[in-house]
Amino acid sequence: MEILTGAVRSLEEIKAREKITSTGYVRQVMHLQFLAPDITEAILTGNHSKHLTYSQLVKASRIHDWNSQRQLLSL
Repeated sequence: MEILTGAVRSLEEIKAREKITSTGYVRQVMHLQFLAPDITEAILTGNHSKHLTYSQLVKASRIHDWNSQRQLLSL
């Protein structure tokens, strides 16, 4: 969101500020903002499968169809 608002200019700026060594990781985390709102809510409230993994979330976040995300994550 910071890139969209102009608060930061690049992934490199975020990477440096957060002391992260991989721009790829920053990019992966940024994609999580595209998860369906109900998926995000389920994660934040703990109402998700205990087998849900970070890798599954990243994969789902790259699909910009929320119904397909739900199917992929079995939610």
